[in-house]
Amino acid sequence: MPTQNKIIFIGIILILITGTIIAIRFYPTSNKQVTQAEGLKSFFDLICKNNIRSAVDQAVDLSNKTKTAICDSQNKIYDKISDSCQSIEKKYKINVSCVGDSITQGLNLQNWQSYPYKLQKILGSDYDVSNFGLTGRCVSRKGDVSYWNEKGYQNALNSKPDIVIFMLGTNDSKPWNWNPDNFRNDYVDMVDSFANLPSRPKIFLCLPAPSPDKTDIGVNQENILKENNLIRGIAENKNLDVIDIHGALLPFRNNTKAFQTDLIHPNEYGATIIAQTIAKAII
Repeated sequence: MPTQNKIIFIGIILILITGTIIAIRFYPTSNKQVTQAEGLKSFFDLICKNNIRSAVDQAVDLSNKTKTAICDSQNKIYDKISDSCQSIEKKYKINVSCVGDSITQGLNLQNWQSYPYKLQKILGSDYDVSNFGLTGRCVSRKGDVSYWNEKGYQNALNSKPDIVIFMLGTNDSKPWNWNPDNFRNDYVDMVDSFANLPSRPKIFLCLPAPSPDKTDIGVNQENILKENNLIRGIAENKNLDVIDIHGALLPFRNNTKAFQTDLIHPNEYGATIIAQTIAKAII
């Protein structure tokens, strides 16, 4: 082959393998990188020995291997982008943490019947609602079963909430738990523990649901009404919003349309009312 043609031919081949050089430089994958580098060296050896046909075969083989390497690298990049997008989507959702007792947890209900689950459905995909309700818990530190001592409380603090739905007090109404000063002081302290989080969440204080005048487990309407007055005062002092769950369920007090047979815990319909009432306050 004349020298001039050989130079032109080599130029064409060099153009063909430019992608290979780029792949080796920017998409290294250990073993594949070594293989491609060796192939590139072999190609130039053949050129130097004037073995043009073999050089062409070597260039084609090297080009095919490069395509595979680039595809593998692209797939890895796409996977990383997808993971990052999911992380960003999660990061920019509004985290709603529901703190409470059995009414929040959804005692005797399936998860999909609880108010936090229904709240998630109402608020939609821009929100991420978490249920930190624990049955039987009090806000008072000296209550028979205090929320303060629970891992669920720590989990709620660690949830990086943007919004906190705070609904404790039903179990504090029991005669052996009820102490107005303890209730108010411990309620304020727990609210402050959320208010002082780095995420600086917006906090909604919920007035506990109504109950019968007397119940077998000690929950009673008289003390709940006293609690509600204290909660309203706390909200006013701290400039926090109040969600009147008590008022929303009061028309159904002492009947099973919105309550279970114990007349304390909402049924699915009652949970729906709670979720709708909270959603209106948030949105």
